Amino acid sequence: MSASSSSDHPSSPRFQAELGNEGTGRGRFFFAPRRLAALVAVIVIAAASAWWWTTRPDYLLQGGREALNAGDVEGAWQWIDALDTRGHKGEAALLQGELQFRTRQFAEALKTLRQIPDLSELHVQAVFLSGRCLLELGATAEAERVFSYLHTLRPDEAQTYQGLAAAYYDLGALPQAAGACEAWAKLQPAAGAPDRFRGIILKDWTRYAEAVAAFRAALERELTAQQRRETALELASCY
Repeated sequence: MSASSSSDHPSSPRFQAELGNEGTGRGRFFFAPRRLAALVAVIVIAAASAWWWTTRPDYLLQGGREALNAGDVEGAWQWIDALDTRGHKGEAALLQGELQFRTRQFAEALKTLRQIPDLSELHVQAVFLSGRCLLELGATAEAERVFSYLHTLRPDEAQTYQGLAAAYYDLGALPQAAGACEAWAKLQPAAGAPDRFRGIILKDWTRYAEAVAAFRAALERELTAQQRRETALELASCY
């Protein structure tokens, strides 16, 4: 008998398993043609999927918003350009409007947001941001009309009542402003911002006991660290 075991013979199942069904004799580190073709197909499909995902408008819009949140204006412009060159004109205009709002170019933002077609989800976001621009520009009555129009489009969204509360407050319509805050709070029960704003309104209305209750309710809900400090000070000022 030979010194080598029969199980180590090149025709044994062990070697065939390492070489692949074709038994090329080149070792287990080489792919058989059919396996190589399957691997290439998987790589091509994965690459196509990654390209499709990273060119979706919502992905690009989110990337731009993250750049804005990080204070990276130049980076946000790159995302805007990426949206525009891929034909996503509405998303590009919305992101540009958000950038202009963040950089306090309110009149320019209004012009940009008017480029977004009506009757689309982007249009709803553009209407809300347009109302905020008008508030910043002191066009309170026009802002109230914009937020009232938004109410016809999205009567069950918190931002509708957030905008109405701000417009009514600036107009001095305190009962309507407080009512809008209550509707806002029902739609965002975990958020402290609606109760905090209602507390400010009630304090200006000299309804101090109700303001105290509103500020306390706000402190029991979600607020940023700065909002929490300011709310505590506003609460203390009611006594």
